[in-house]
Amino acid sequence: MIGTVEIYADFNTPNQKLVSSESNLIVNGAAENLCTLLTTPSGIVSGAVGITDSSNFTIQALSLGKSSDAYRSNAHFYPQDVSSYIRSGREYYTYVNAVKDASNIPRAVSLVNENISYTACSYDPKRDPGMWPNPNDTQLEPDTRTAIDVVSGQYHYMGSNVMQGRAHSYGHNLNRIQSNTNPNLISYSEDPTADSAGAYWTVANLGSSSLSATHSGPEYNSSALLLSSTHNTTGRLEQDISLLKTSFHHNTDHTYSVYIKLPDTNATSSITLNIRDNTPTRQGYTAQFVTYDESVSSYMPPVVSALAGTAAKVTPVGDATTSSGWYRLEVAKRGADSGANTPNGDEVQTRITFKEPGFKPTTGAQIYVWGPQLEESYGATRYQPVTTVTPGFEEGGVPGDTFLGCYPHTSGTPFAILSDISYMEDNLSNILASAVYPDTTDRNYFNSSSVRSMDQNGYIRSYFPSATKTAQAWPHDITNPASGLIVSADVNFSSTGEVSCITTIASADLGLANLYGGIFKCGLWTIDLEKTLSDTDEHGNPKLVPSFPLNFNTGYNKLVYKLFAEKSLTKNLAAVKDDGSNAGCIKYSDLTLVWRLNFI
Repeated sequence: MIGTVEIYADFNTPNQKLVSSESNLIVNGAAENLCTLLTTPSGIVSGAVGITDSSNFTIQALSLGKSSDAYRSNAHFYPQDVSSYIRSGREYYTYVNAVKDASNIPRAVSLVNENISYTACSYDPKRDPGMWPNPNDTQLEPDTRTAIDVVSGQYHYMGSNVMQGRAHSYGHNLNRIQSNTNPNLISYSEDPTADSAGAYWTVANLGSSSLSATHSGPEYNSSALLLSSTHNTTGRLEQDISLLKTSFHHNTDHTYSVYIKLPDTNATSSITLNIRDNTPTRQGYTAQFVTYDESVSSYMPPVVSALAGTAAKVTPVGDATTSSGWYRLEVAKRGADSGANTPNGDEVQTRITFKEPGFKPTTGAQIYVWGPQLEESYGATRYQPVTTVTPGFEEGGVPGDTFLGCYPHTSGTPFAILSDISYMEDNLSNILASAVYPDTTDRNYFNSSSVRSMDQNGYIRSYFPSATKTAQAWPHDITNPASGLIVSADVNFSSTGEVSCITTIASADLGLANLYGGIFKCGLWTIDLEKTLSDTDEHGNPKLVPSFPLNFNTGYNKLVYKLFAEKSLTKNLAAVKDDGSNAGCIKYSDLTLVWRLNFI
């Protein structure tokens, strides 16, 4: 098997131009993938229908990257010395606060013009392809921690272990401006009563809602919310999620989770979690949990009793011998399962409802709740609080994730190029050029609302043309998956043995990636079935096991990948120069990557 990576400008037009063509390296992961396909025991096949589907062994993703050093400079720059930015007047104070507090605008940094080599309107990061490929590689580049990952106070979890760094590194560019380190899309999740104006949380049929004392929740220093419904009604607590945060999409799973506990008196008999399409015509995707056994007239731990287009899970808080009375309930909705009533772009609403048991003739129901979380995932991840409308810097939100990069947000990402980051006088000083990538959000790019083809860890999903469709060759009625990876065999495959993997890297993605250090590496990935089907994720956290067929998710992706092939480039794919009076940083054109694999 051999492979070739070709880069084209103006692909498939009369002006098509081959920019680069070089051979790739097939790594050991490719051999492991083929070996798994050919040697999977028949007993496993019969017990897991779908495990040998061809889609589980084909190319499923592409990733892009650069050298290790580039992740700690360029727009990733974050000072390691706390004293240099902690107080006003210090060397990097204005720079750090302009990015994380004032504007959340990535700033491509030059230490005294070192990266501004042509004019003041193009950015030229250091040309460093990083480590050369090796057949034993399992990622594109070792040590891709960003600058903010190596400073004190930044951490993430792997199971119960606390790890240094704002986010786990994967050896290539992450997508954390779009998919925040804190995945919680709920506003005021920590204390719904703080939304005093009711701008985000709304209720129905509640007699009262009150925040309990500190330490009343399932975690240290947490406070539970006690909800009481009126008699003979269904109590409801809900929140409409802004379209700027998320929406229903065939590439996007959603999981809604909440911690609950039954009070000693007037406890609820059933709870329903609803990931609701709130755009007419409306559609609910629900899971009902029963807490009262009518047959024996007794309360019991919550159990899943009914599902409507979802999967669900109950997780007790405590160990095998100790129970705190708290349980985490979760309902998961796969994006690809959306029906005709839930097209791409519909608004998401989260809703929890509860009601009293039949033997309560005059009183309503009560329930303690804490830690509501909606996330773009299949299965709940670790709860992370949001004390206001969106997560702040310390809560893992965009103000800090702007330093992680590397691709424009769904609603577009403003940027700036600085001549010097030392001793900026204000947010606007030392700016040589600024604009927004993309200049209009109706264009195709990895995170565009119509495409959503990249997950939070920088993997770009594959699309497979259908030979059975006549009018439409793409799934989900996509007319042009310009920023996805299109995988198809040559029409003469039986004689050529060629498979083509094609993606268009949009001008906006090129532009912002260049500010973060450019693109010097690319990799093809297949599914790691063992890790994907495990009941714990790669960080050691428990997770829902996905069912076949396995589907991609833009946020926290349920698929785990294995490197198949990689390429280190001698040129920066995102390099650009000014053309006369035209600023290079706003004159990008799309590039098309064609990766040909020949099975000979």
